[in-house]
Amino acid sequence: SLHFQPQVQLVASGEKSRIDRIDAEVLIRWNHPIRGPIGPDKFIPLAEETGLILPIGNWVLFKTIEQLEKWQGTALEKVILSINISPKQFANEQLMDNLITMMDKRPSLKHRLKVEITETSLMEDPERSIQRMRHLAKLGLRFALDDFGKGYSSLNYLTELPLNTIKLDRAFICNVHQSPTDQAIVRAVVYLAKT
Repeated sequence: SLHFQPQVQLVASGEKSRIDRIDAEVLIRWNHPIRGPIGPDKFIPLAEETGLILPIGNWVLFKTIEQLEKWQGTALEKVILSINISPKQFANEQLMDNLITMMDKRPSLKHRLKVEITETSLMEDPERSIQRMRHLAKLGLRFALDDFGKGYSSLNYLTELPLNTIKLDRAFICNVHQSPTDQAIVRAVVYLAKT
């Protein structure tokens, strides 16, 4: 089943912050008939290993599009939904075809879908990744770089990617209140992202 984790964008104004917008990340859960809910940390690695991640990923994409369509004409019609794309999915041509078809058939939804890709996925073939992302970005798709700082972190490639969002790896966030080093890294990445 799909679950939606809110992503809240805050804007500082003086000593207070206000909510600028609320979007959501699509998360997948497996509701096993005997074991109950099973988290993605248990079944996604197995799906990757067996190749089942491709049909699962397509199911997530189409269910996400269905949800966006259901929200048309409601208070949620401006919400952007982010879906995670695994390295195997990103390397698969069917994903490109499905995304292009979706954007052709539902042009009103293309700006409401964001694809989250990890650094690891991009660095497997950086030149091809940049080319694919640029092509999809021209069609209106948004991109987020997930777990930034966990992998190969090439700032050179970062400047060439059509990114709308950079999500820092949690290792930098967990101790940000106590660690001056983590604070410096977070400030630097935020500055880099803004510029």
